[in-house]
Amino acid sequence: MRTAAVPSTRRLSRRILPPLLIVLATLAAYGPLHENLFVAYDDPEYITDNAQVLRGLSWEGVAWAFTGIHERNWHPLTWISHMIDVTLFGLDPAGHHLVSLGLHLANALLLFAILKALTGARWRSVAVALLFSVHPLRVESVAWAAERKDLLCALFFLLAILAYHGYVRRPGWRRALAVGCAFAAGLFAKPMILTLPFVLLLIDCWPLGRMLSPGGIRLRSAFAEKLPLLLLGAVAGVVAYQAQTRSTGVPAFGLPPLGANISNALQSCVAYLDATVWPAGLAAAYPYFSAELTLPRALAAALVLLAVTAVALRVRRRCPAVATGWLWYLCVLAPVSGFVRIGYMARADRYTYLPQIGLLILACWGGAGVLAATPRLRPALAGGALAVVTLLAGATYRQVQYWHDGIALMERAAAVTDGNWFAYNSLCSNYVLLATRNRSVNIGASLPPSPTDPAVRRSLLRRAQEFCTLSVRYNSTFPLPHYNLGVIALRLDDRPAAIAEYDALLRLKSDHALRLEALLR
Repeated sequence: MRTAAVPSTRRLSRRILPPLLIVLATLAAYGPLHENLFVAYDDPEYITDNAQVLRGLSWEGVAWAFTGIHERNWHPLTWISHMIDVTLFGLDPAGHHLVSLGLHLANALLLFAILKALTGARWRSVAVALLFSVHPLRVESVAWAAERKDLLCALFFLLAILAYHGYVRRPGWRRALAVGCAFAAGLFAKPMILTLPFVLLLIDCWPLGRMLSPGGIRLRSAFAEKLPLLLLGAVAGVVAYQAQTRSTGVPAFGLPPLGANISNALQSCVAYLDATVWPAGLAAAYPYFSAELTLPRALAAALVLLAVTAVALRVRRRCPAVATGWLWYLCVLAPVSGFVRIGYMARADRYTYLPQIGLLILACWGGAGVLAATPRLRPALAGGALAVVTLLAGATYRQVQYWHDGIALMERAAAVTDGNWFAYNSLCSNYVLLATRNRSVNIGASLPPSPTDPAVRRSLLRRAQEFCTLSVRYNSTFPLPHYNLGVIALRLDDRPAAIAEYDALLRLKSDHALRLEALLR
């Protein structure tokens, strides 16, 4: 009896220990999250000032979510998720943040389960899930309430892969339909999931080996399987692009648009690699700078990407996981790499949520190859992996604190980047809100909200004016700082200054000119 109990206990511990490690490490890394507030960076538009969301979950709200483009996006499941949060927690930010953390934790556990099921490699799967879960690049997706769409999209992305594994094992229309339903649900959350069919083709090569074995499926047949998903993704991509391009004008830069976009995309792909290895100086905003979008920088980035691709393809027979991981990274990142330029940002940490999984697969399976060649290094590499997870979790813990409120967030962005006109303008907006609003739930900074003392209000407005002036200094083509300066001038009874900003908006042909004109009347 005692002899039989020992293997049983070991089997139980092997089942419980991996998910337990993931849960504990994730909860430790995101310890301060429940103390964070909403930030004045999309959170008002998505949650705290959104009339439909503030009503909570209702049939009217569901119809609104599905039948229109809101905030330059069509993602009904994301809106419904925010409505459910408001129904459950009201405007208590802790509840919203904890739901996001729960979704992220579910994604990490699901990633472990999928890799374990596909490959049978328990500890390599644990390593990928742990590194994914506690990496500081995840913080933007988890700590930013408005970025719930990332977490939902990833959840259905992973569920689709799990359903696809079931379909490959036992093909049938019901299992194929399960893949399609998960894919469609992901599109309802965020269109970034549209690269899923290509990821499934990569999985066919490794770890499933469907196109490598003698009796396996041919490329044409494998592609035909994914054709319905490809068509659905193409439609969603067109809708997403049209929704995004409804935004106000994007500032022009010195390079031709195509050249600037290509340069930015190449440099961003390399920047994400760098941040994966050394995640220091992360910011909530990385705005475009034309001086950085140069031909030499683009060529250097292209050479790096080509070199890694060449190595990955060269070792594909000996270690196919390396090739699959690298191509996963490039494929999933492609829609948000910057080739198609949308908005004012050069890149964003949140864009790595799904692509980085490929890099982690590359690292962990490549590291396992090193272990197989040199078994003596196993204890050292295991200890090193534990140290890396610990350091990343500590960095994530610190990064979560920068997301405590809008002012702390953008002060950090301004501190770790040069000439960050977007961060300066956001700081301006935060101080204007502090000085003029009757409530500050959407920014929650440590400064006193809605001061009654006119001198305090004027001091906050002057502070906002300083930040807006910095924003204009670094990018005079961005219209919002001019609008904010006009509003501040009116609050400070400086009508000539407000008129000057109105003239600047007219020269920029910005819709903000009409808003400022209404205030000037």
